[in-house]
Amino acid sequence: MSVMTTQETHMAKRRSGWAGVAGVAVALGATELFAGMSDSVPSAISAIGTYVIDASPSWLKTFAISTFGTADKAVLAVSIFVVSLLIGWFLGKASAKQAWPIVSGFIVAGIVGIAAQMTQPGVGVPASVASTMIAMGIGIVVWYGIKLWADPARMDTFTADDVPDIARRRLMLGLAGAATVTVVAIGIGRGKIRGRAEAQRAALTLPEAIEIEIDPTAAHDFGLGGVPPIVVGNATFYRIDTALVVPTIDP
Repeated sequence: MSVMTTQETHMAKRRSGWAGVAGVAVALGATELFAGMSDSVPSAISAIGTYVIDASPSWLKTFAISTFGTADKAVLAVSIFVVSLLIGWFLGKASAKQAWPIVSGFIVAGIVGIAAQMTQPGVGVPASVASTMIAMGIGIVVWYGIKLWADPARMDTFTADDVPDIARRRLMLGLAGAATVTVVAIGIGRGKIRGRAEAQRAALTLPEAIEIEIDPTAAHDFGLGGVPPIVVGNATFYRIDTALVVPTIDP
């Protein structure tokens, strides 16, 4: 095997690895988008995170809360996302010549995601299964598309000197496009999930109170700067727990 062939093999693995990262990112973004589009489809990331929390020992939960405070759930979600990208990188590299490693990885990821979603309240089985498998299929298509588009062997119309630069640019464009799609999909999905909960609360009309209690704020005001009032709104409530999905009441 010549030095050039060895270098080409190494670069092919790197391209396939980065394409795997892009495929996983878009697939995760698609799951969040589907969760936002339907209230019967739980967020796969949140569902897996809930399973991780339930399976974690109590000392680890205590450490996460004491270390990260109110950011503990965000740290867990980001960790799941990053670990998924790393798995996509290694499976992508392993799939430079044959597609079965990353395809198998997406299938396993889909099964794990569906299993976690089935534990969530109000889940719609057909919608969750279909949306998760579609998201995994999208991830495979993104991986294969970027890998193929950035393959120098398929750039016969360019000169040999230009091929490496063009392949590199195509790979970067593919990654940038995948990142953009992922961010937009997650943003829309999360926004719809939050908006749905807020709309449910706004539509709920509570009955008039028979007896009104005295406002406890004055009795607990010690005149100290930086101390929040005893009664605060939901948006500013200082919540530290291990619940990724807060239970809601169906009005």
